[in-house]
Amino acid sequence: MIAGFLVLALSLAQVAFPDASSDAGCASDERAFAKRFSMAVVAMEPESVLGGIYDRATDSERRCPQSEAIAYFRLRAAELGRGGPIVRPAEADSAQLETMATEAYKRFPRSARIATARARILGGLEPAKQALGLDPTYAPAKVALAAAMLASGQATEARDLLEQVPNLGSTSDGLTVLARARLKARDLGGAQKAAQLALRGRNIDLVEPDARDPRPELGAHEILGMISLEKKQYSEAAKHLLIAAQNSADAQSALANANSDFRRAIEKARKRKKPQ
Repeated sequence: MIAGFLVLALSLAQVAFPDASSDAGCASDERAFAKRFSMAVVAMEPESVLGGIYDRATDSERRCPQSEAIAYFRLRAAELGRGGPIVRPAEADSAQLETMATEAYKRFPRSARIATARARILGGLEPAKQALGLDPTYAPAKVALAAAMLASGQATEARDLLEQVPNLGSTSDGLTVLARARLKARDLGGAQKAAQLALRGRNIDLVEPDARDPRPELGAHEILGMISLEKKQYSEAAKHLLIAAQNSADAQSALANANSDFRRAIEKARKRKKPQ
């Protein structure tokens, strides 16, 4: 195992970034960023890979202002934490990230993937509609619009939109958003199925790189925990909500306000997690 990670580290170090002062140099940088993102999936610390991508892309973008790919890779690395914790991005970075997304979108107004990242970062229906309008076949844009619909109280519309997306598992968070929409629409069985798929049914190769972003899986655990809690399946609820509590105020609240039966299940689940 250690030897494998050493090989990966050497491979990352060997992803060359030549002088990007020419079109050929910019194209080489674009390929290198794509390769680094693919390697981040199997890296021991994907955050460090993202930090390297962000730093290098920031430098490369100055010399390749015409490159949509470099602008996208920089924005995507920033969206995923740019080397900091993905689960809890620093609040101070929110305004800077929004500015970065807005500037990238102004420079590349026809880029569906930049517009989609901007839609997720800004939130709201209008940016998501703009992203999907650029490419009605782009699955991540449909997921971004569904998430915006869900946030605005349109759970049924969000569910209906995502249920028409083929191969939803090729998106980073599509199955989790579908599960949340179904749950809001009171389709508990459908929500449970989508959340379980989010934990074990996502594709290895995603439409957008996500460097093993833990948030979709944490969201799936939250949904499974809430469904189990509603069914009074306390052991299952405790197992999932203790995981989801890393990133979910709702999970934290459910654990803090547990009834006596649920509290006992939580204590048992915590004891099982302790090293023997």
